[in-house]
Amino acid sequence: MKRDSSSPQLHPNKKQRRLSNRDRLNIIESIANEAHTIIETAERFKLPESTVRSIYRTFERTGRVTKLQRGGNRHPRLEQEHLSWIKDRLLQEPGLSISDLHAELNKKFRLRPPVSRNTVQNAVDKRIAYTLKLVRPQLKDYNSDARCE
Repeated sequence: MKRDSSSPQLHPNKKQRRLSNRDRLNIIESIANEAHTIIETAERFKLPESTVRSIYRTFERTGRVTKLQRGGNRHPRLEQEHLSWIKDRLLQEPGLSISDLHAELNKKFRLRPPVSRNTVQNAVDKRIAYTLKLVRPQLKDYNSDARCE
């Protein structure tokens, strides 16, 4: 059985299909230009009637064919000034913990709302690309002959 080239592609690992912007445009053209009904278009594209109706209503209301971007705030809270301060602070005191760094950063810059500890951790790990190691005191005789025996 040959597939209709205009029908949306199935994603076998997903429970639902993901419609591309081209698929959405084909649905709108089917209704607006080819004078198919919503039910006929839903059958043609093997989609729920509610999905086709929603896509077409969005087009009628806003003129938009494309999907909107999903997700929350993707703007970094920490700016270059903050990152430079963190980097300088870690160079001054390499044994500083993330919790202490977090508290100092929020206090110094009076960030409102305060950035989370996780934001500071991600800034150190990913944006500054530092690796923090646990600092422990080492005994003076740690490598002495008596201790090694």
